[in-house]
Amino acid sequence: MTAERLTFLMAAGATGGHVMPAVAIARAIEAAKPDSRIVFVGTGRPAEAAILDKYGWERRVLELRGLKGMGIGSAPGALWQGLKAFKKAVDLVRELRPHVGIATGGYVAGPVGLAVRLSGSPLVIHEQNSLPGLTNRLLGLFATRILLAFPDASKRFPAKRAMVVGNPVRPEIAAAGSLKRDYRERPLTLVVLGGSQGSKRINEGALALVKSLAKGPAESPLRIIHQTGAQMEEQVRSAYKEMGIEAEVKSFFSDMDRVYKSGHLAICRAGALTIFELAAARLPAILVPLPTAADDHQSVNAKVAADLGLARIVKESEIDSGALAKAAAELLENPSKLEAMGQSDLSSLEGLKDEGSKDLAQLIISLARLK
Repeated sequence: MTAERLTFLMAAGATGGHVMPAVAIARAIEAAKPDSRIVFVGTGRPAEAAILDKYGWERRVLELRGLKGMGIGSAPGALWQGLKAFKKAVDLVRELRPHVGIATGGYVAGPVGLAVRLSGSPLVIHEQNSLPGLTNRLLGLFATRILLAFPDASKRFPAKRAMVVGNPVRPEIAAAGSLKRDYRERPLTLVVLGGSQGSKRINEGALALVKSLAKGPAESPLRIIHQTGAQMEEQVRSAYKEMGIEAEVKSFFSDMDRVYKSGHLAICRAGALTIFELAAARLPAILVPLPTAADDHQSVNAKVAADLGLARIVKESEIDSGALAKAAAELLENPSKLEAMGQSDLSSLEGLKDEGSKDLAQLIISLARLK
């Protein structure tokens, strides 16, 4: 008798912070069970396509916007849209008959996760942040298994169904952790990352600090790898050219393993997956938490990395005062400090090694309900 092919329905969107953990989980499932059928459900935004296009998985779209923080006047329209999305999610689940649903956050995960659970199939949620998002908090009420990146998040979920597994990191990024960086070589490479959609404030702050450092000793040149987001790509590229600085500028990098391996210091947001990727690659960082992130969860994430010794924190409000440039200059001009950060004890972070993703995949596969 031939075993039934297993179908895994991944619900994630619309940012890289939600989509990339789902990608890592899906890849681990495929590695463990190559004949698996992987179907991604997202919002259809360009950021999702930029990440998922190269994998060839089936993709479906639910049009949906969030309710959190919305004014009373626009809430009825969003609620009606949510009901339509839930109806579509129910139809989708009936069509695909997934053996397991995996939700990694974002608004689209809500209706899909609920539809999966109502169908009788197991639902696994993965929460990337120290402070869980609204969608995952709601799904946690009835999810079969709740997988957490940080121990602190366990306070928000039923203890019997929750377990700390870390954030799944793609194997090629984890491999960057074995690289021995020479922090005394020149030029040093500064990696600037503003998240999957870019960050205007980080772009501007990075340009200002590079300009200030360019006035420094000639024996300390910099090379830049800068992810700008679509709106500022040409502006940032032109600015570096005018300064005479060697810079690789793109709106989005699909080969992040190479970027991490190339860097000596990163300046970036403090999304949960970014924290784990920096840790896996052992790349020292200056973190600029997004102040508008839900419940200020990026500040909590950043504190974890700072407490481990891997990162320094600069608030977005401090960029204009020169705090970012000062922090970068201090580290770039002191190789021993960068080296110490890269050698920090990160053993308290779960799931950094490839075995973590393998164990995660086996756990999910074990929940599959054959039909």
